Amino acid sequence: MSRWTYDCSMTGPGTLAGRFLRRFWQPVTKIDDIGIGQTRPLRIMSEDFTLYRGASGKCFVIAPRCAHRGSQLSTGWVEGDDIRCRYHGWKFTGAGQCVEQPAERERQFCDKVKIAHYPTVDYKGLVFAYLGDGEPPVFPIFPELEGDGVLETISYRRNCNLTNVLDNQLDEAHFPFAHRRGSDGFGEMPTIRVKRTEYGVAGYCERAGSNPRVTEFMMPNILRLKMLSCNAVPIPGNGVAWRVPIDDASQYTFGINYYAVAKEDKLRIAEEQQRINNLPRPPWLELTEAVLAGKMTVEEVEANLGEHNPIQNVHFEDHVVMQAQGVVADRDREILGSSDLGIRAIRDLWNEALAAFAKDGTVNNEIIPPPTLVAGAPATALNIVSDPSSLQLA
Repeated sequence: MSRWTYDCSMTGPGTLAGRFLRRFWQPVTKIDDIGIGQTRPLRIMSEDFTLYRGASGKCFVIAPRCAHRGSQLSTGWVEGDDIRCRYHGWKFTGAGQCVEQPAERERQFCDKVKIAHYPTVDYKGLVFAYLGDGEPPVFPIFPELEGDGVLETISYRRNCNLTNVLDNQLDEAHFPFAHRRGSDGFGEMPTIRVKRTEYGVAGYCERAGSNPRVTEFMMPNILRLKMLSCNAVPIPGNGVAWRVPIDDASQYTFGINYYAVAKEDKLRIAEEQQRINNLPRPPWLELTEAVLAGKMTVEEVEANLGEHNPIQNVHFEDHVVMQAQGVVADRDREILGSSDLGIRAIRDLWNEALAAFAKDGTVNNEIIPPPTLVAGAPATALNIVSDPSSLQLA
């Protein structure tokens, strides 16, 4: 049984899961991916927007089309912190207010024309937008990303439904198989336990002879974890990642990683990180399709890659196994086991949240991340409990 009582595979405008996700701050781009004075179309959760970055450096998200004749605003150009339509020159502020109508010489009626606009926040190299109804919640600040260390932002696309990715967040049993290239063989299977937290669920994975691995899923689509950098000498760090639907067949991952380093090492490490991140990026999505079509194997792909950021191999391996489930996995046919505690826990969280939202609009979107990352706490302090015998196997 899939336990997806409430379907969160469809996130377009008007859908239950789509309205729910829009009530949270969602990242929409890396700020470095859009230069000052640039515009571009933006598609998030099967909805189109205009994204542009003004002369002040601030990013704005507004309606996709001009109110005049419906031309696509992203084809226009930026003037200061405003955007002008390429068709007839109507100009709009980042708050959606029309301020100029050049052809209306006798009487302009700018004050009566306004298009949709959406609050934005720049945070640690990512641009977040609030796309929902009403006032946005307080923007969540993650304490583990604060400090005078080295920050990096990541983003990549995966061509499958959001639910395929959510299911993988606390799926510890896939590591020695999907990522066996970086594992010491299959080894001993881990002991997996889970525990509810204030904003989600923590997954605890323990293998003999290795440090416990703890990750925290926060509703609705956030993962917190401890991780290692890809430097020549790996550096321990904290990571926070968001999984954001582009549409019902694809999604973006946006992430922020923070590494606390000595002041005298900061410049050297930052430069090394920059070099790694600037390495050529293989066409991972094309390679994934080639593997799924039987034209290549994962091993053949990874054996013939040039120099690149090695963490992308992990993303690629996840592309393969998640997209291999189908764009939207058929979960009514799956058979879950006791090792799937994390998958069941995330589905239960979503089912409960969507049930409350459907009933009376209740949504717990005031997220205040705890000052201590769950993944950094000693295992004995987690009090993680689960009873596999209580699981009903499909």
